[in-house]
Amino acid sequence: LNKSGLCDIICELGDGALCDICHLHPRFSNFYDDFTETGLGLCCEEACRIVLFAEHFDEMIELGELDGAPYTDAFDATVPRARVYEMLKDKSLCYEDRLARISTAFGVDAGIKNDNAWCELLCRLEYLHEEHIELFMLYTGDAEVLPWQQPILTNALAYFVYRHCSDAANEADFAASLGLALFLERLLASLIASGHDALDAARIISEEIEYSEENTDTLKSVFYEVTA
Repeated sequence: LNKSGLCDIICELGDGALCDICHLHPRFSNFYDDFTETGLGLCCEEACRIVLFAEHFDEMIELGELDGAPYTDAFDATVPRARVYEMLKDKSLCYEDRLARISTAFGVDAGIKNDNAWCELLCRLEYLHEEHIELFMLYTGDAEVLPWQQPILTNALAYFVYRHCSDAANEADFAASLGLALFLERLLASLIASGHDALDAARIISEEIEYSEENTDTLKSVFYEVTA
């Protein structure tokens, strides 16, 4: 980026000169046998605003048509994902009870480790910016969620589920990925409760954890131990 915050490559050569990662950023995709799902990653500030303030987190825009019959032998993670979304949308329950219901239904809970144990694990992750280690040490599983924060955290959890659970290979993989999503929601809630800006907190979590396969695998492994 130049001093004006613009990309010199685009300014001088046009966006056709961008490499794939720059051209696709911040989009991500989950690939299936007969279709592909795409979403926006939260490491982009504008993507954070779009995702966290969307009115309907489970609306999908379909483009094109399926090519041939659906492949029915594989595990279809979109089915349990829809179940999670239904529980997440149930306004007859308070936010905390909705999270508890999801945890119980799939046998995963971010409370599997206490705060100190989670912080120790967070310290061992790889970081792009070391100052974020101290920020993540604010983690607490008991972060207070104020009414105005609930829609943001609801959308964040829906996003984490969409990104990490949608390509699960089996039920155990889905449960472990859901455990990761629930933990990331608690981490975001902790940073917001500490006074950190919600959009910036979500961006940092995405940048430091979601864009490192090693980090996501490390956190998911905690929940594999439970579901195995």
